[in-house]
Amino acid sequence: MFLSVDTGRAGTNPFCETSSPSLRSDSDSGRPWDHITNDATPTMYGTYREIDAAVCSKVELWDGGTKVGETTTLSRNLWTITSTTLTDGQHNLKAIAYQGAQQNQTSTWYQLLIDTTVSATVVSFEMQASSDSGASSSDEITNDTTPTFDVTTSAADANNILFLREGPNQLAVAFSSTTAYTITPANPLPDGTHSLQAVLTDEAGNSAPPVPLTVVIDTVATVSAPDLKASSDTGLSHSDNLTSDTSPAFTGSGERQAAIKLVEGTNVLTTGSANNSGAWALSALLSYGVHNIHAETVDIAGNVASSAALQVTVGPMCLGQPASRFGGNGPDDITGTAQADVIHGRGGADIIHGGGGADRICGGPGTDLLFGEGSNDRLDGGSGAGDECDGGPGGGDTATPGCEIQTTIP
Repeated sequence: MFLSVDTGRAGTNPFCETSSPSLRSDSDSGRPWDHITNDATPTMYGTYREIDAAVCSKVELWDGGTKVGETTTLSRNLWTITSTTLTDGQHNLKAIAYQGAQQNQTSTWYQLLIDTTVSATVVSFEMQASSDSGASSSDEITNDTTPTFDVTTSAADANNILFLREGPNQLAVAFSSTTAYTITPANPLPDGTHSLQAVLTDEAGNSAPPVPLTVVIDTVATVSAPDLKASSDTGLSHSDNLTSDTSPAFTGSGERQAAIKLVEGTNVLTTGSANNSGAWALSALLSYGVHNIHAETVDIAGNVASSAALQVTVGPMCLGQPASRFGGNGPDDITGTAQADVIHGRGGADIIHGGGGADRICGGPGTDLLFGEGSNDRLDGGSGAGDECDGGPGGGDTATPGCEIQTTIP
């Protein structure tokens, strides 16, 4: 905008006229057009007019009564001047146009605030407890993909802006008239580790040193099915999940420090936790029988997961092997398969048929009737008196002294 000046001129009277200075955009570090910058040597610009064939020679830039710059490069009615260093504070700038050595016209004032020092710093930066899911509310590990953070600053300034950043990416902005800010990412954060920064910037564009915070987003828990430990698997194979151990040990893998439960149906057998590598080992008390056991987990971010089930058979020992078929404490009638079975009556007056194959059959306490029904059977009547053991037609059968009555056994 030009200042209209009444010079009393009549007719031809060459004259140079200039607009007031304006802050060029590359020097405007704050919000646009707010007349605030942290550039202590700001670049100002303006326009000029050459009236009645005047030839403008230069434009000077003044700060109050002090000249802070000038230019003789005038082109297409535009001028640009970079000021000498200005101190922090308010400045009243004006432009003066010259024709030759003669001062022609002085512009109106342009008020500019120089501010090169940030007004506050970030004192603390942490995830809100309500967003920090899982076992701890202060470990910065969460399954919340848009967690909210609390930020405290050293001083209150309603003109300051708080930025939440990750590397060059701006995640959110927040404002506050106090020293307390809350800020939440505008978009969900993917699973993984995030190196965040809280950056406080004042209205002049000065930024306090960024304060870092490492956050882990974890929305999925994993846990393997239990595996019967080889030392607890007392069968012929250390991987057949057949054991006589009534407090067997199980191993598995999950996430580090996750809570682990071994569960049968809805019955929790035992609890523990994974180590820093995610490995876990737990023992459970089991009765004789077939058990379908699965693992359940809650990881440190609060996610839950369940594994597939492992079927384990716990049976009494019979002639050096755990029985896969067995009775109870009363009289039982048990028949094996055509395969090589290990059968134990446990207690009572039992009747046991091997069913074929090279079976191991134990009667246990009580007066038992044991029938091998195949070849190469091994029979043990147990501690009761009057047990009868019949090896069957196959031959090659053996019986312990517990079989008081032996048939077709050498």
